[in-house]
Amino acid sequence: MEPLRRSQRKLRPQEPSRRDSREVFESIVLAATEILASQGMEAMTTNRVAERAGVGIASVYRYFKDKAAIIAEIDIRNRQANAAQLVALIESSGPDVAGIVRSCLRFFLDARDGRSNVRRALMMEVPLSWIAAPARAHWSKVLAMATGAVASARPDLARDEIERRVFVALHAIQGVVQGQIVFPTIELELDDAVAQVERLITPFLLQ
Repeated sequence: MEPLRRSQRKLRPQEPSRRDSREVFESIVLAATEILASQGMEAMTTNRVAERAGVGIASVYRYFKDKAAIIAEIDIRNRQANAAQLVALIESSGPDVAGIVRSCLRFFLDARDGRSNVRRALMMEVPLSWIAAPARAHWSKVLAMATGAVASARPDLARDEIERRVFVALHAIQGVVQGQIVFPTIELELDDAVAQVERLITPFLLQ
């Protein structure tokens, strides 16, 4: 498939305020996400999205200028959902830093529900410039929550040192996840992958 060009970047569309219009908008996003998860990026055309959503093609273009705009919306929502889940995992783990690391890894590496198909497509196709501002806002909250958890476990450490460690640790986890999703050259069993990465990350955070 021809790569989506940088010049195709669109601003996030304004979600409609009327209830019936919101329902159409949401049905389009849901249909596109389902196609992306089950068939991949190449199969996700605006015509197929309209057909799956049960709306006319004109309705798709009323809210989204093109396929790129739909994909950007899916990516933003995916990142928002991931950040919310990570914050919930951190809150439920309290000061158990090892538990936080394990929970985050398991959430991202467990591909049994098909989320990895969507993430793989988004990682491969969506330039960060399309969704930089909302992505930064979502990630900042995760960093702040994780920093607070480590600070509770290691109150003797300076705040800026904790922030550096958390920044490195979260991006290391992100790198493992991206590598497993985009370049799965080594098949890792979930429990083994979680245990191996946790053994590296937790001592780094708490040393």
